[in-house]
Amino acid sequence: MRAGRHPMSLRSRWLCCSLLVTWSLCFVPLASPGAQYTAPRGGRETAPRTRGVVWRRAMDLEERRAKCPLTREQLESDHGEKWEDVRDILVGLRATSPEAIMRARFTALRFQDPQFLASTEKDESQSIRERSKQWSYTLGLEEMPAVDKFLNLNNDAFNLQKPISFDVLAAEGEWLEFRITCEGKTLSEKSRFIQDRKYGWVYGGETEYSRWT
Repeated sequence: MRAGRHPMSLRSRWLCCSLLVTWSLCFVPLASPGAQYTAPRGGRETAPRTRGVVWRRAMDLEERRAKCPLTREQLESDHGEKWEDVRDILVGLRATSPEAIMRARFTALRFQDPQFLASTEKDESQSIRERSKQWSYTLGLEEMPAVDKFLNLNNDAFNLQKPISFDVLAAEGEWLEFRITCEGKTLSEKSRFIQDRKYGWVYGGETEYSRWT
């Protein structure tokens, strides 16, 4: 036989209620001094937004900038006062202008990064992997197949293996006119850039002129 459950006395009930109230008060979250409540559309209250979140994001950005693979001196020697724009792109921020992304692309030439060059240009006829492969050939990082090597024997693009300096000649909207001086020859070009969700701007492939001298 199983023992039955005895009814609770009045005093026992009062003690239980007191304990429950005390327990619930211990778990009520307290708003921090810097918390602010905002009323969204529709009138319902949202959770507090603290300054700490903003500070944390600022710290994350500074940490990312501190981990840039290139030093200030390296970037400043190529881009002068624009060096910070290039650094921010290299750590994952979006370019704010065609000039900024083209400066970052020049840095990718200088330090031979085919993946970045392939990712920051638009070409529907090739995948990023295919474009990266082509850039590896152009920069001399991989041996080009014999047939392609013969067909590109006098291709001026191989001069990009040894870039020296980058200059902006003119910037207007989506169009950028620039010059890349290499050992041996100089590329002068005016090309269109297009906006991109990931990189801010990318090389669009549409060119008004492109010539080596």
